[in-house]
Amino acid sequence: MKAYRIILFLLFLSTRMAVAQETAGEKKALRPGNVFFSAGNYPGTSSNLSLEGFRQLAPGSALLQNDLSHYENSRNSFFDNSFLLRAGAAFSLRQDGQKERRRHEFRLAAVYGYGTLYSNYFWKESRYAGDTFVSVKSGKIYVLDSVRTKSYMMEYTRKYLGLDVSFILYSPISRTFSFYAGMGMNGNFDFNNYVNTAYSVFRRFEQSGSSDAGYLIDYGRSYTDYNEEYIPASKAFSASVFLPLGVEINPSKHEKSPGKLRLYYELRPLWRISAVPGLKAHTGFRLQQSAGLRLPLN
Repeated sequence: MKAYRIILFLLFLSTRMAVAQETAGEKKALRPGNVFFSAGNYPGTSSNLSLEGFRQLAPGSALLQNDLSHYENSRNSFFDNSFLLRAGAAFSLRQDGQKERRRHEFRLAAVYGYGTLYSNYFWKESRYAGDTFVSVKSGKIYVLDSVRTKSYMMEYTRKYLGLDVSFILYSPISRTFSFYAGMGMNGNFDFNNYVNTAYSVFRRFEQSGSSDAGYLIDYGRSYTDYNEEYIPASKAFSASVFLPLGVEINPSKHEKSPGKLRLYYELRPLWRISAVPGLKAHTGFRLQQSAGLRLPLN
């Protein structure tokens, strides 16, 4: 059984247990608990897609048709440039006059976001005999190489609208701080999708056979060629199951203060599946983070 099926099963099981618990005890009503707003992103690198995958997404790209068989494939410094906004409401199951500090709630939120879903990076470096320099301070002669780096950067970028549903358990530890955890699922529909491909040639001078003259490495740094394409691409659909883990801060002096804003930070380990027409569906673990405001309604 795949990991995302296991998480879906656990989410279903926890929801059924919560409903059973409420049914077994005294009857409780579903009441609006709070509204919230947050902003966040996906830290780290975006998901990888092969060169063949990018060629299928953007068959009209001239840059992607070039022969990259002699290029290195590296993503060590390629970061996800995503950003998302979330707004929604939470509903609590509780009795009239209930004063329990621990609570659980169901959250429903709309999501808007944009950023990189897939990326890849190819590069190769060539070194030529360059020039010689004489230090005006020491009279030492430095032999420099001309280093030329060619690179191809490719991104599949999108905007999307989505819906979050989650079940949350709160556990206050003081008047000011509360921790919470839960389970949830999300679905997103894309629009304005495109493939961005950039080709660049970067030239620099570097001391031949040594690295002890760092100030010379930056001498003459420049781009000698640059070309970029934006190709419209097929729209994708993505869905995820996640574990929301967060901390909430109550800046008010009173523990129960309806109408007073709370601050919160949330980290979401998630398992995501994304599908683009014509490509094999991609799955993988990601991290999502967000920070926001919550307004209690009662």
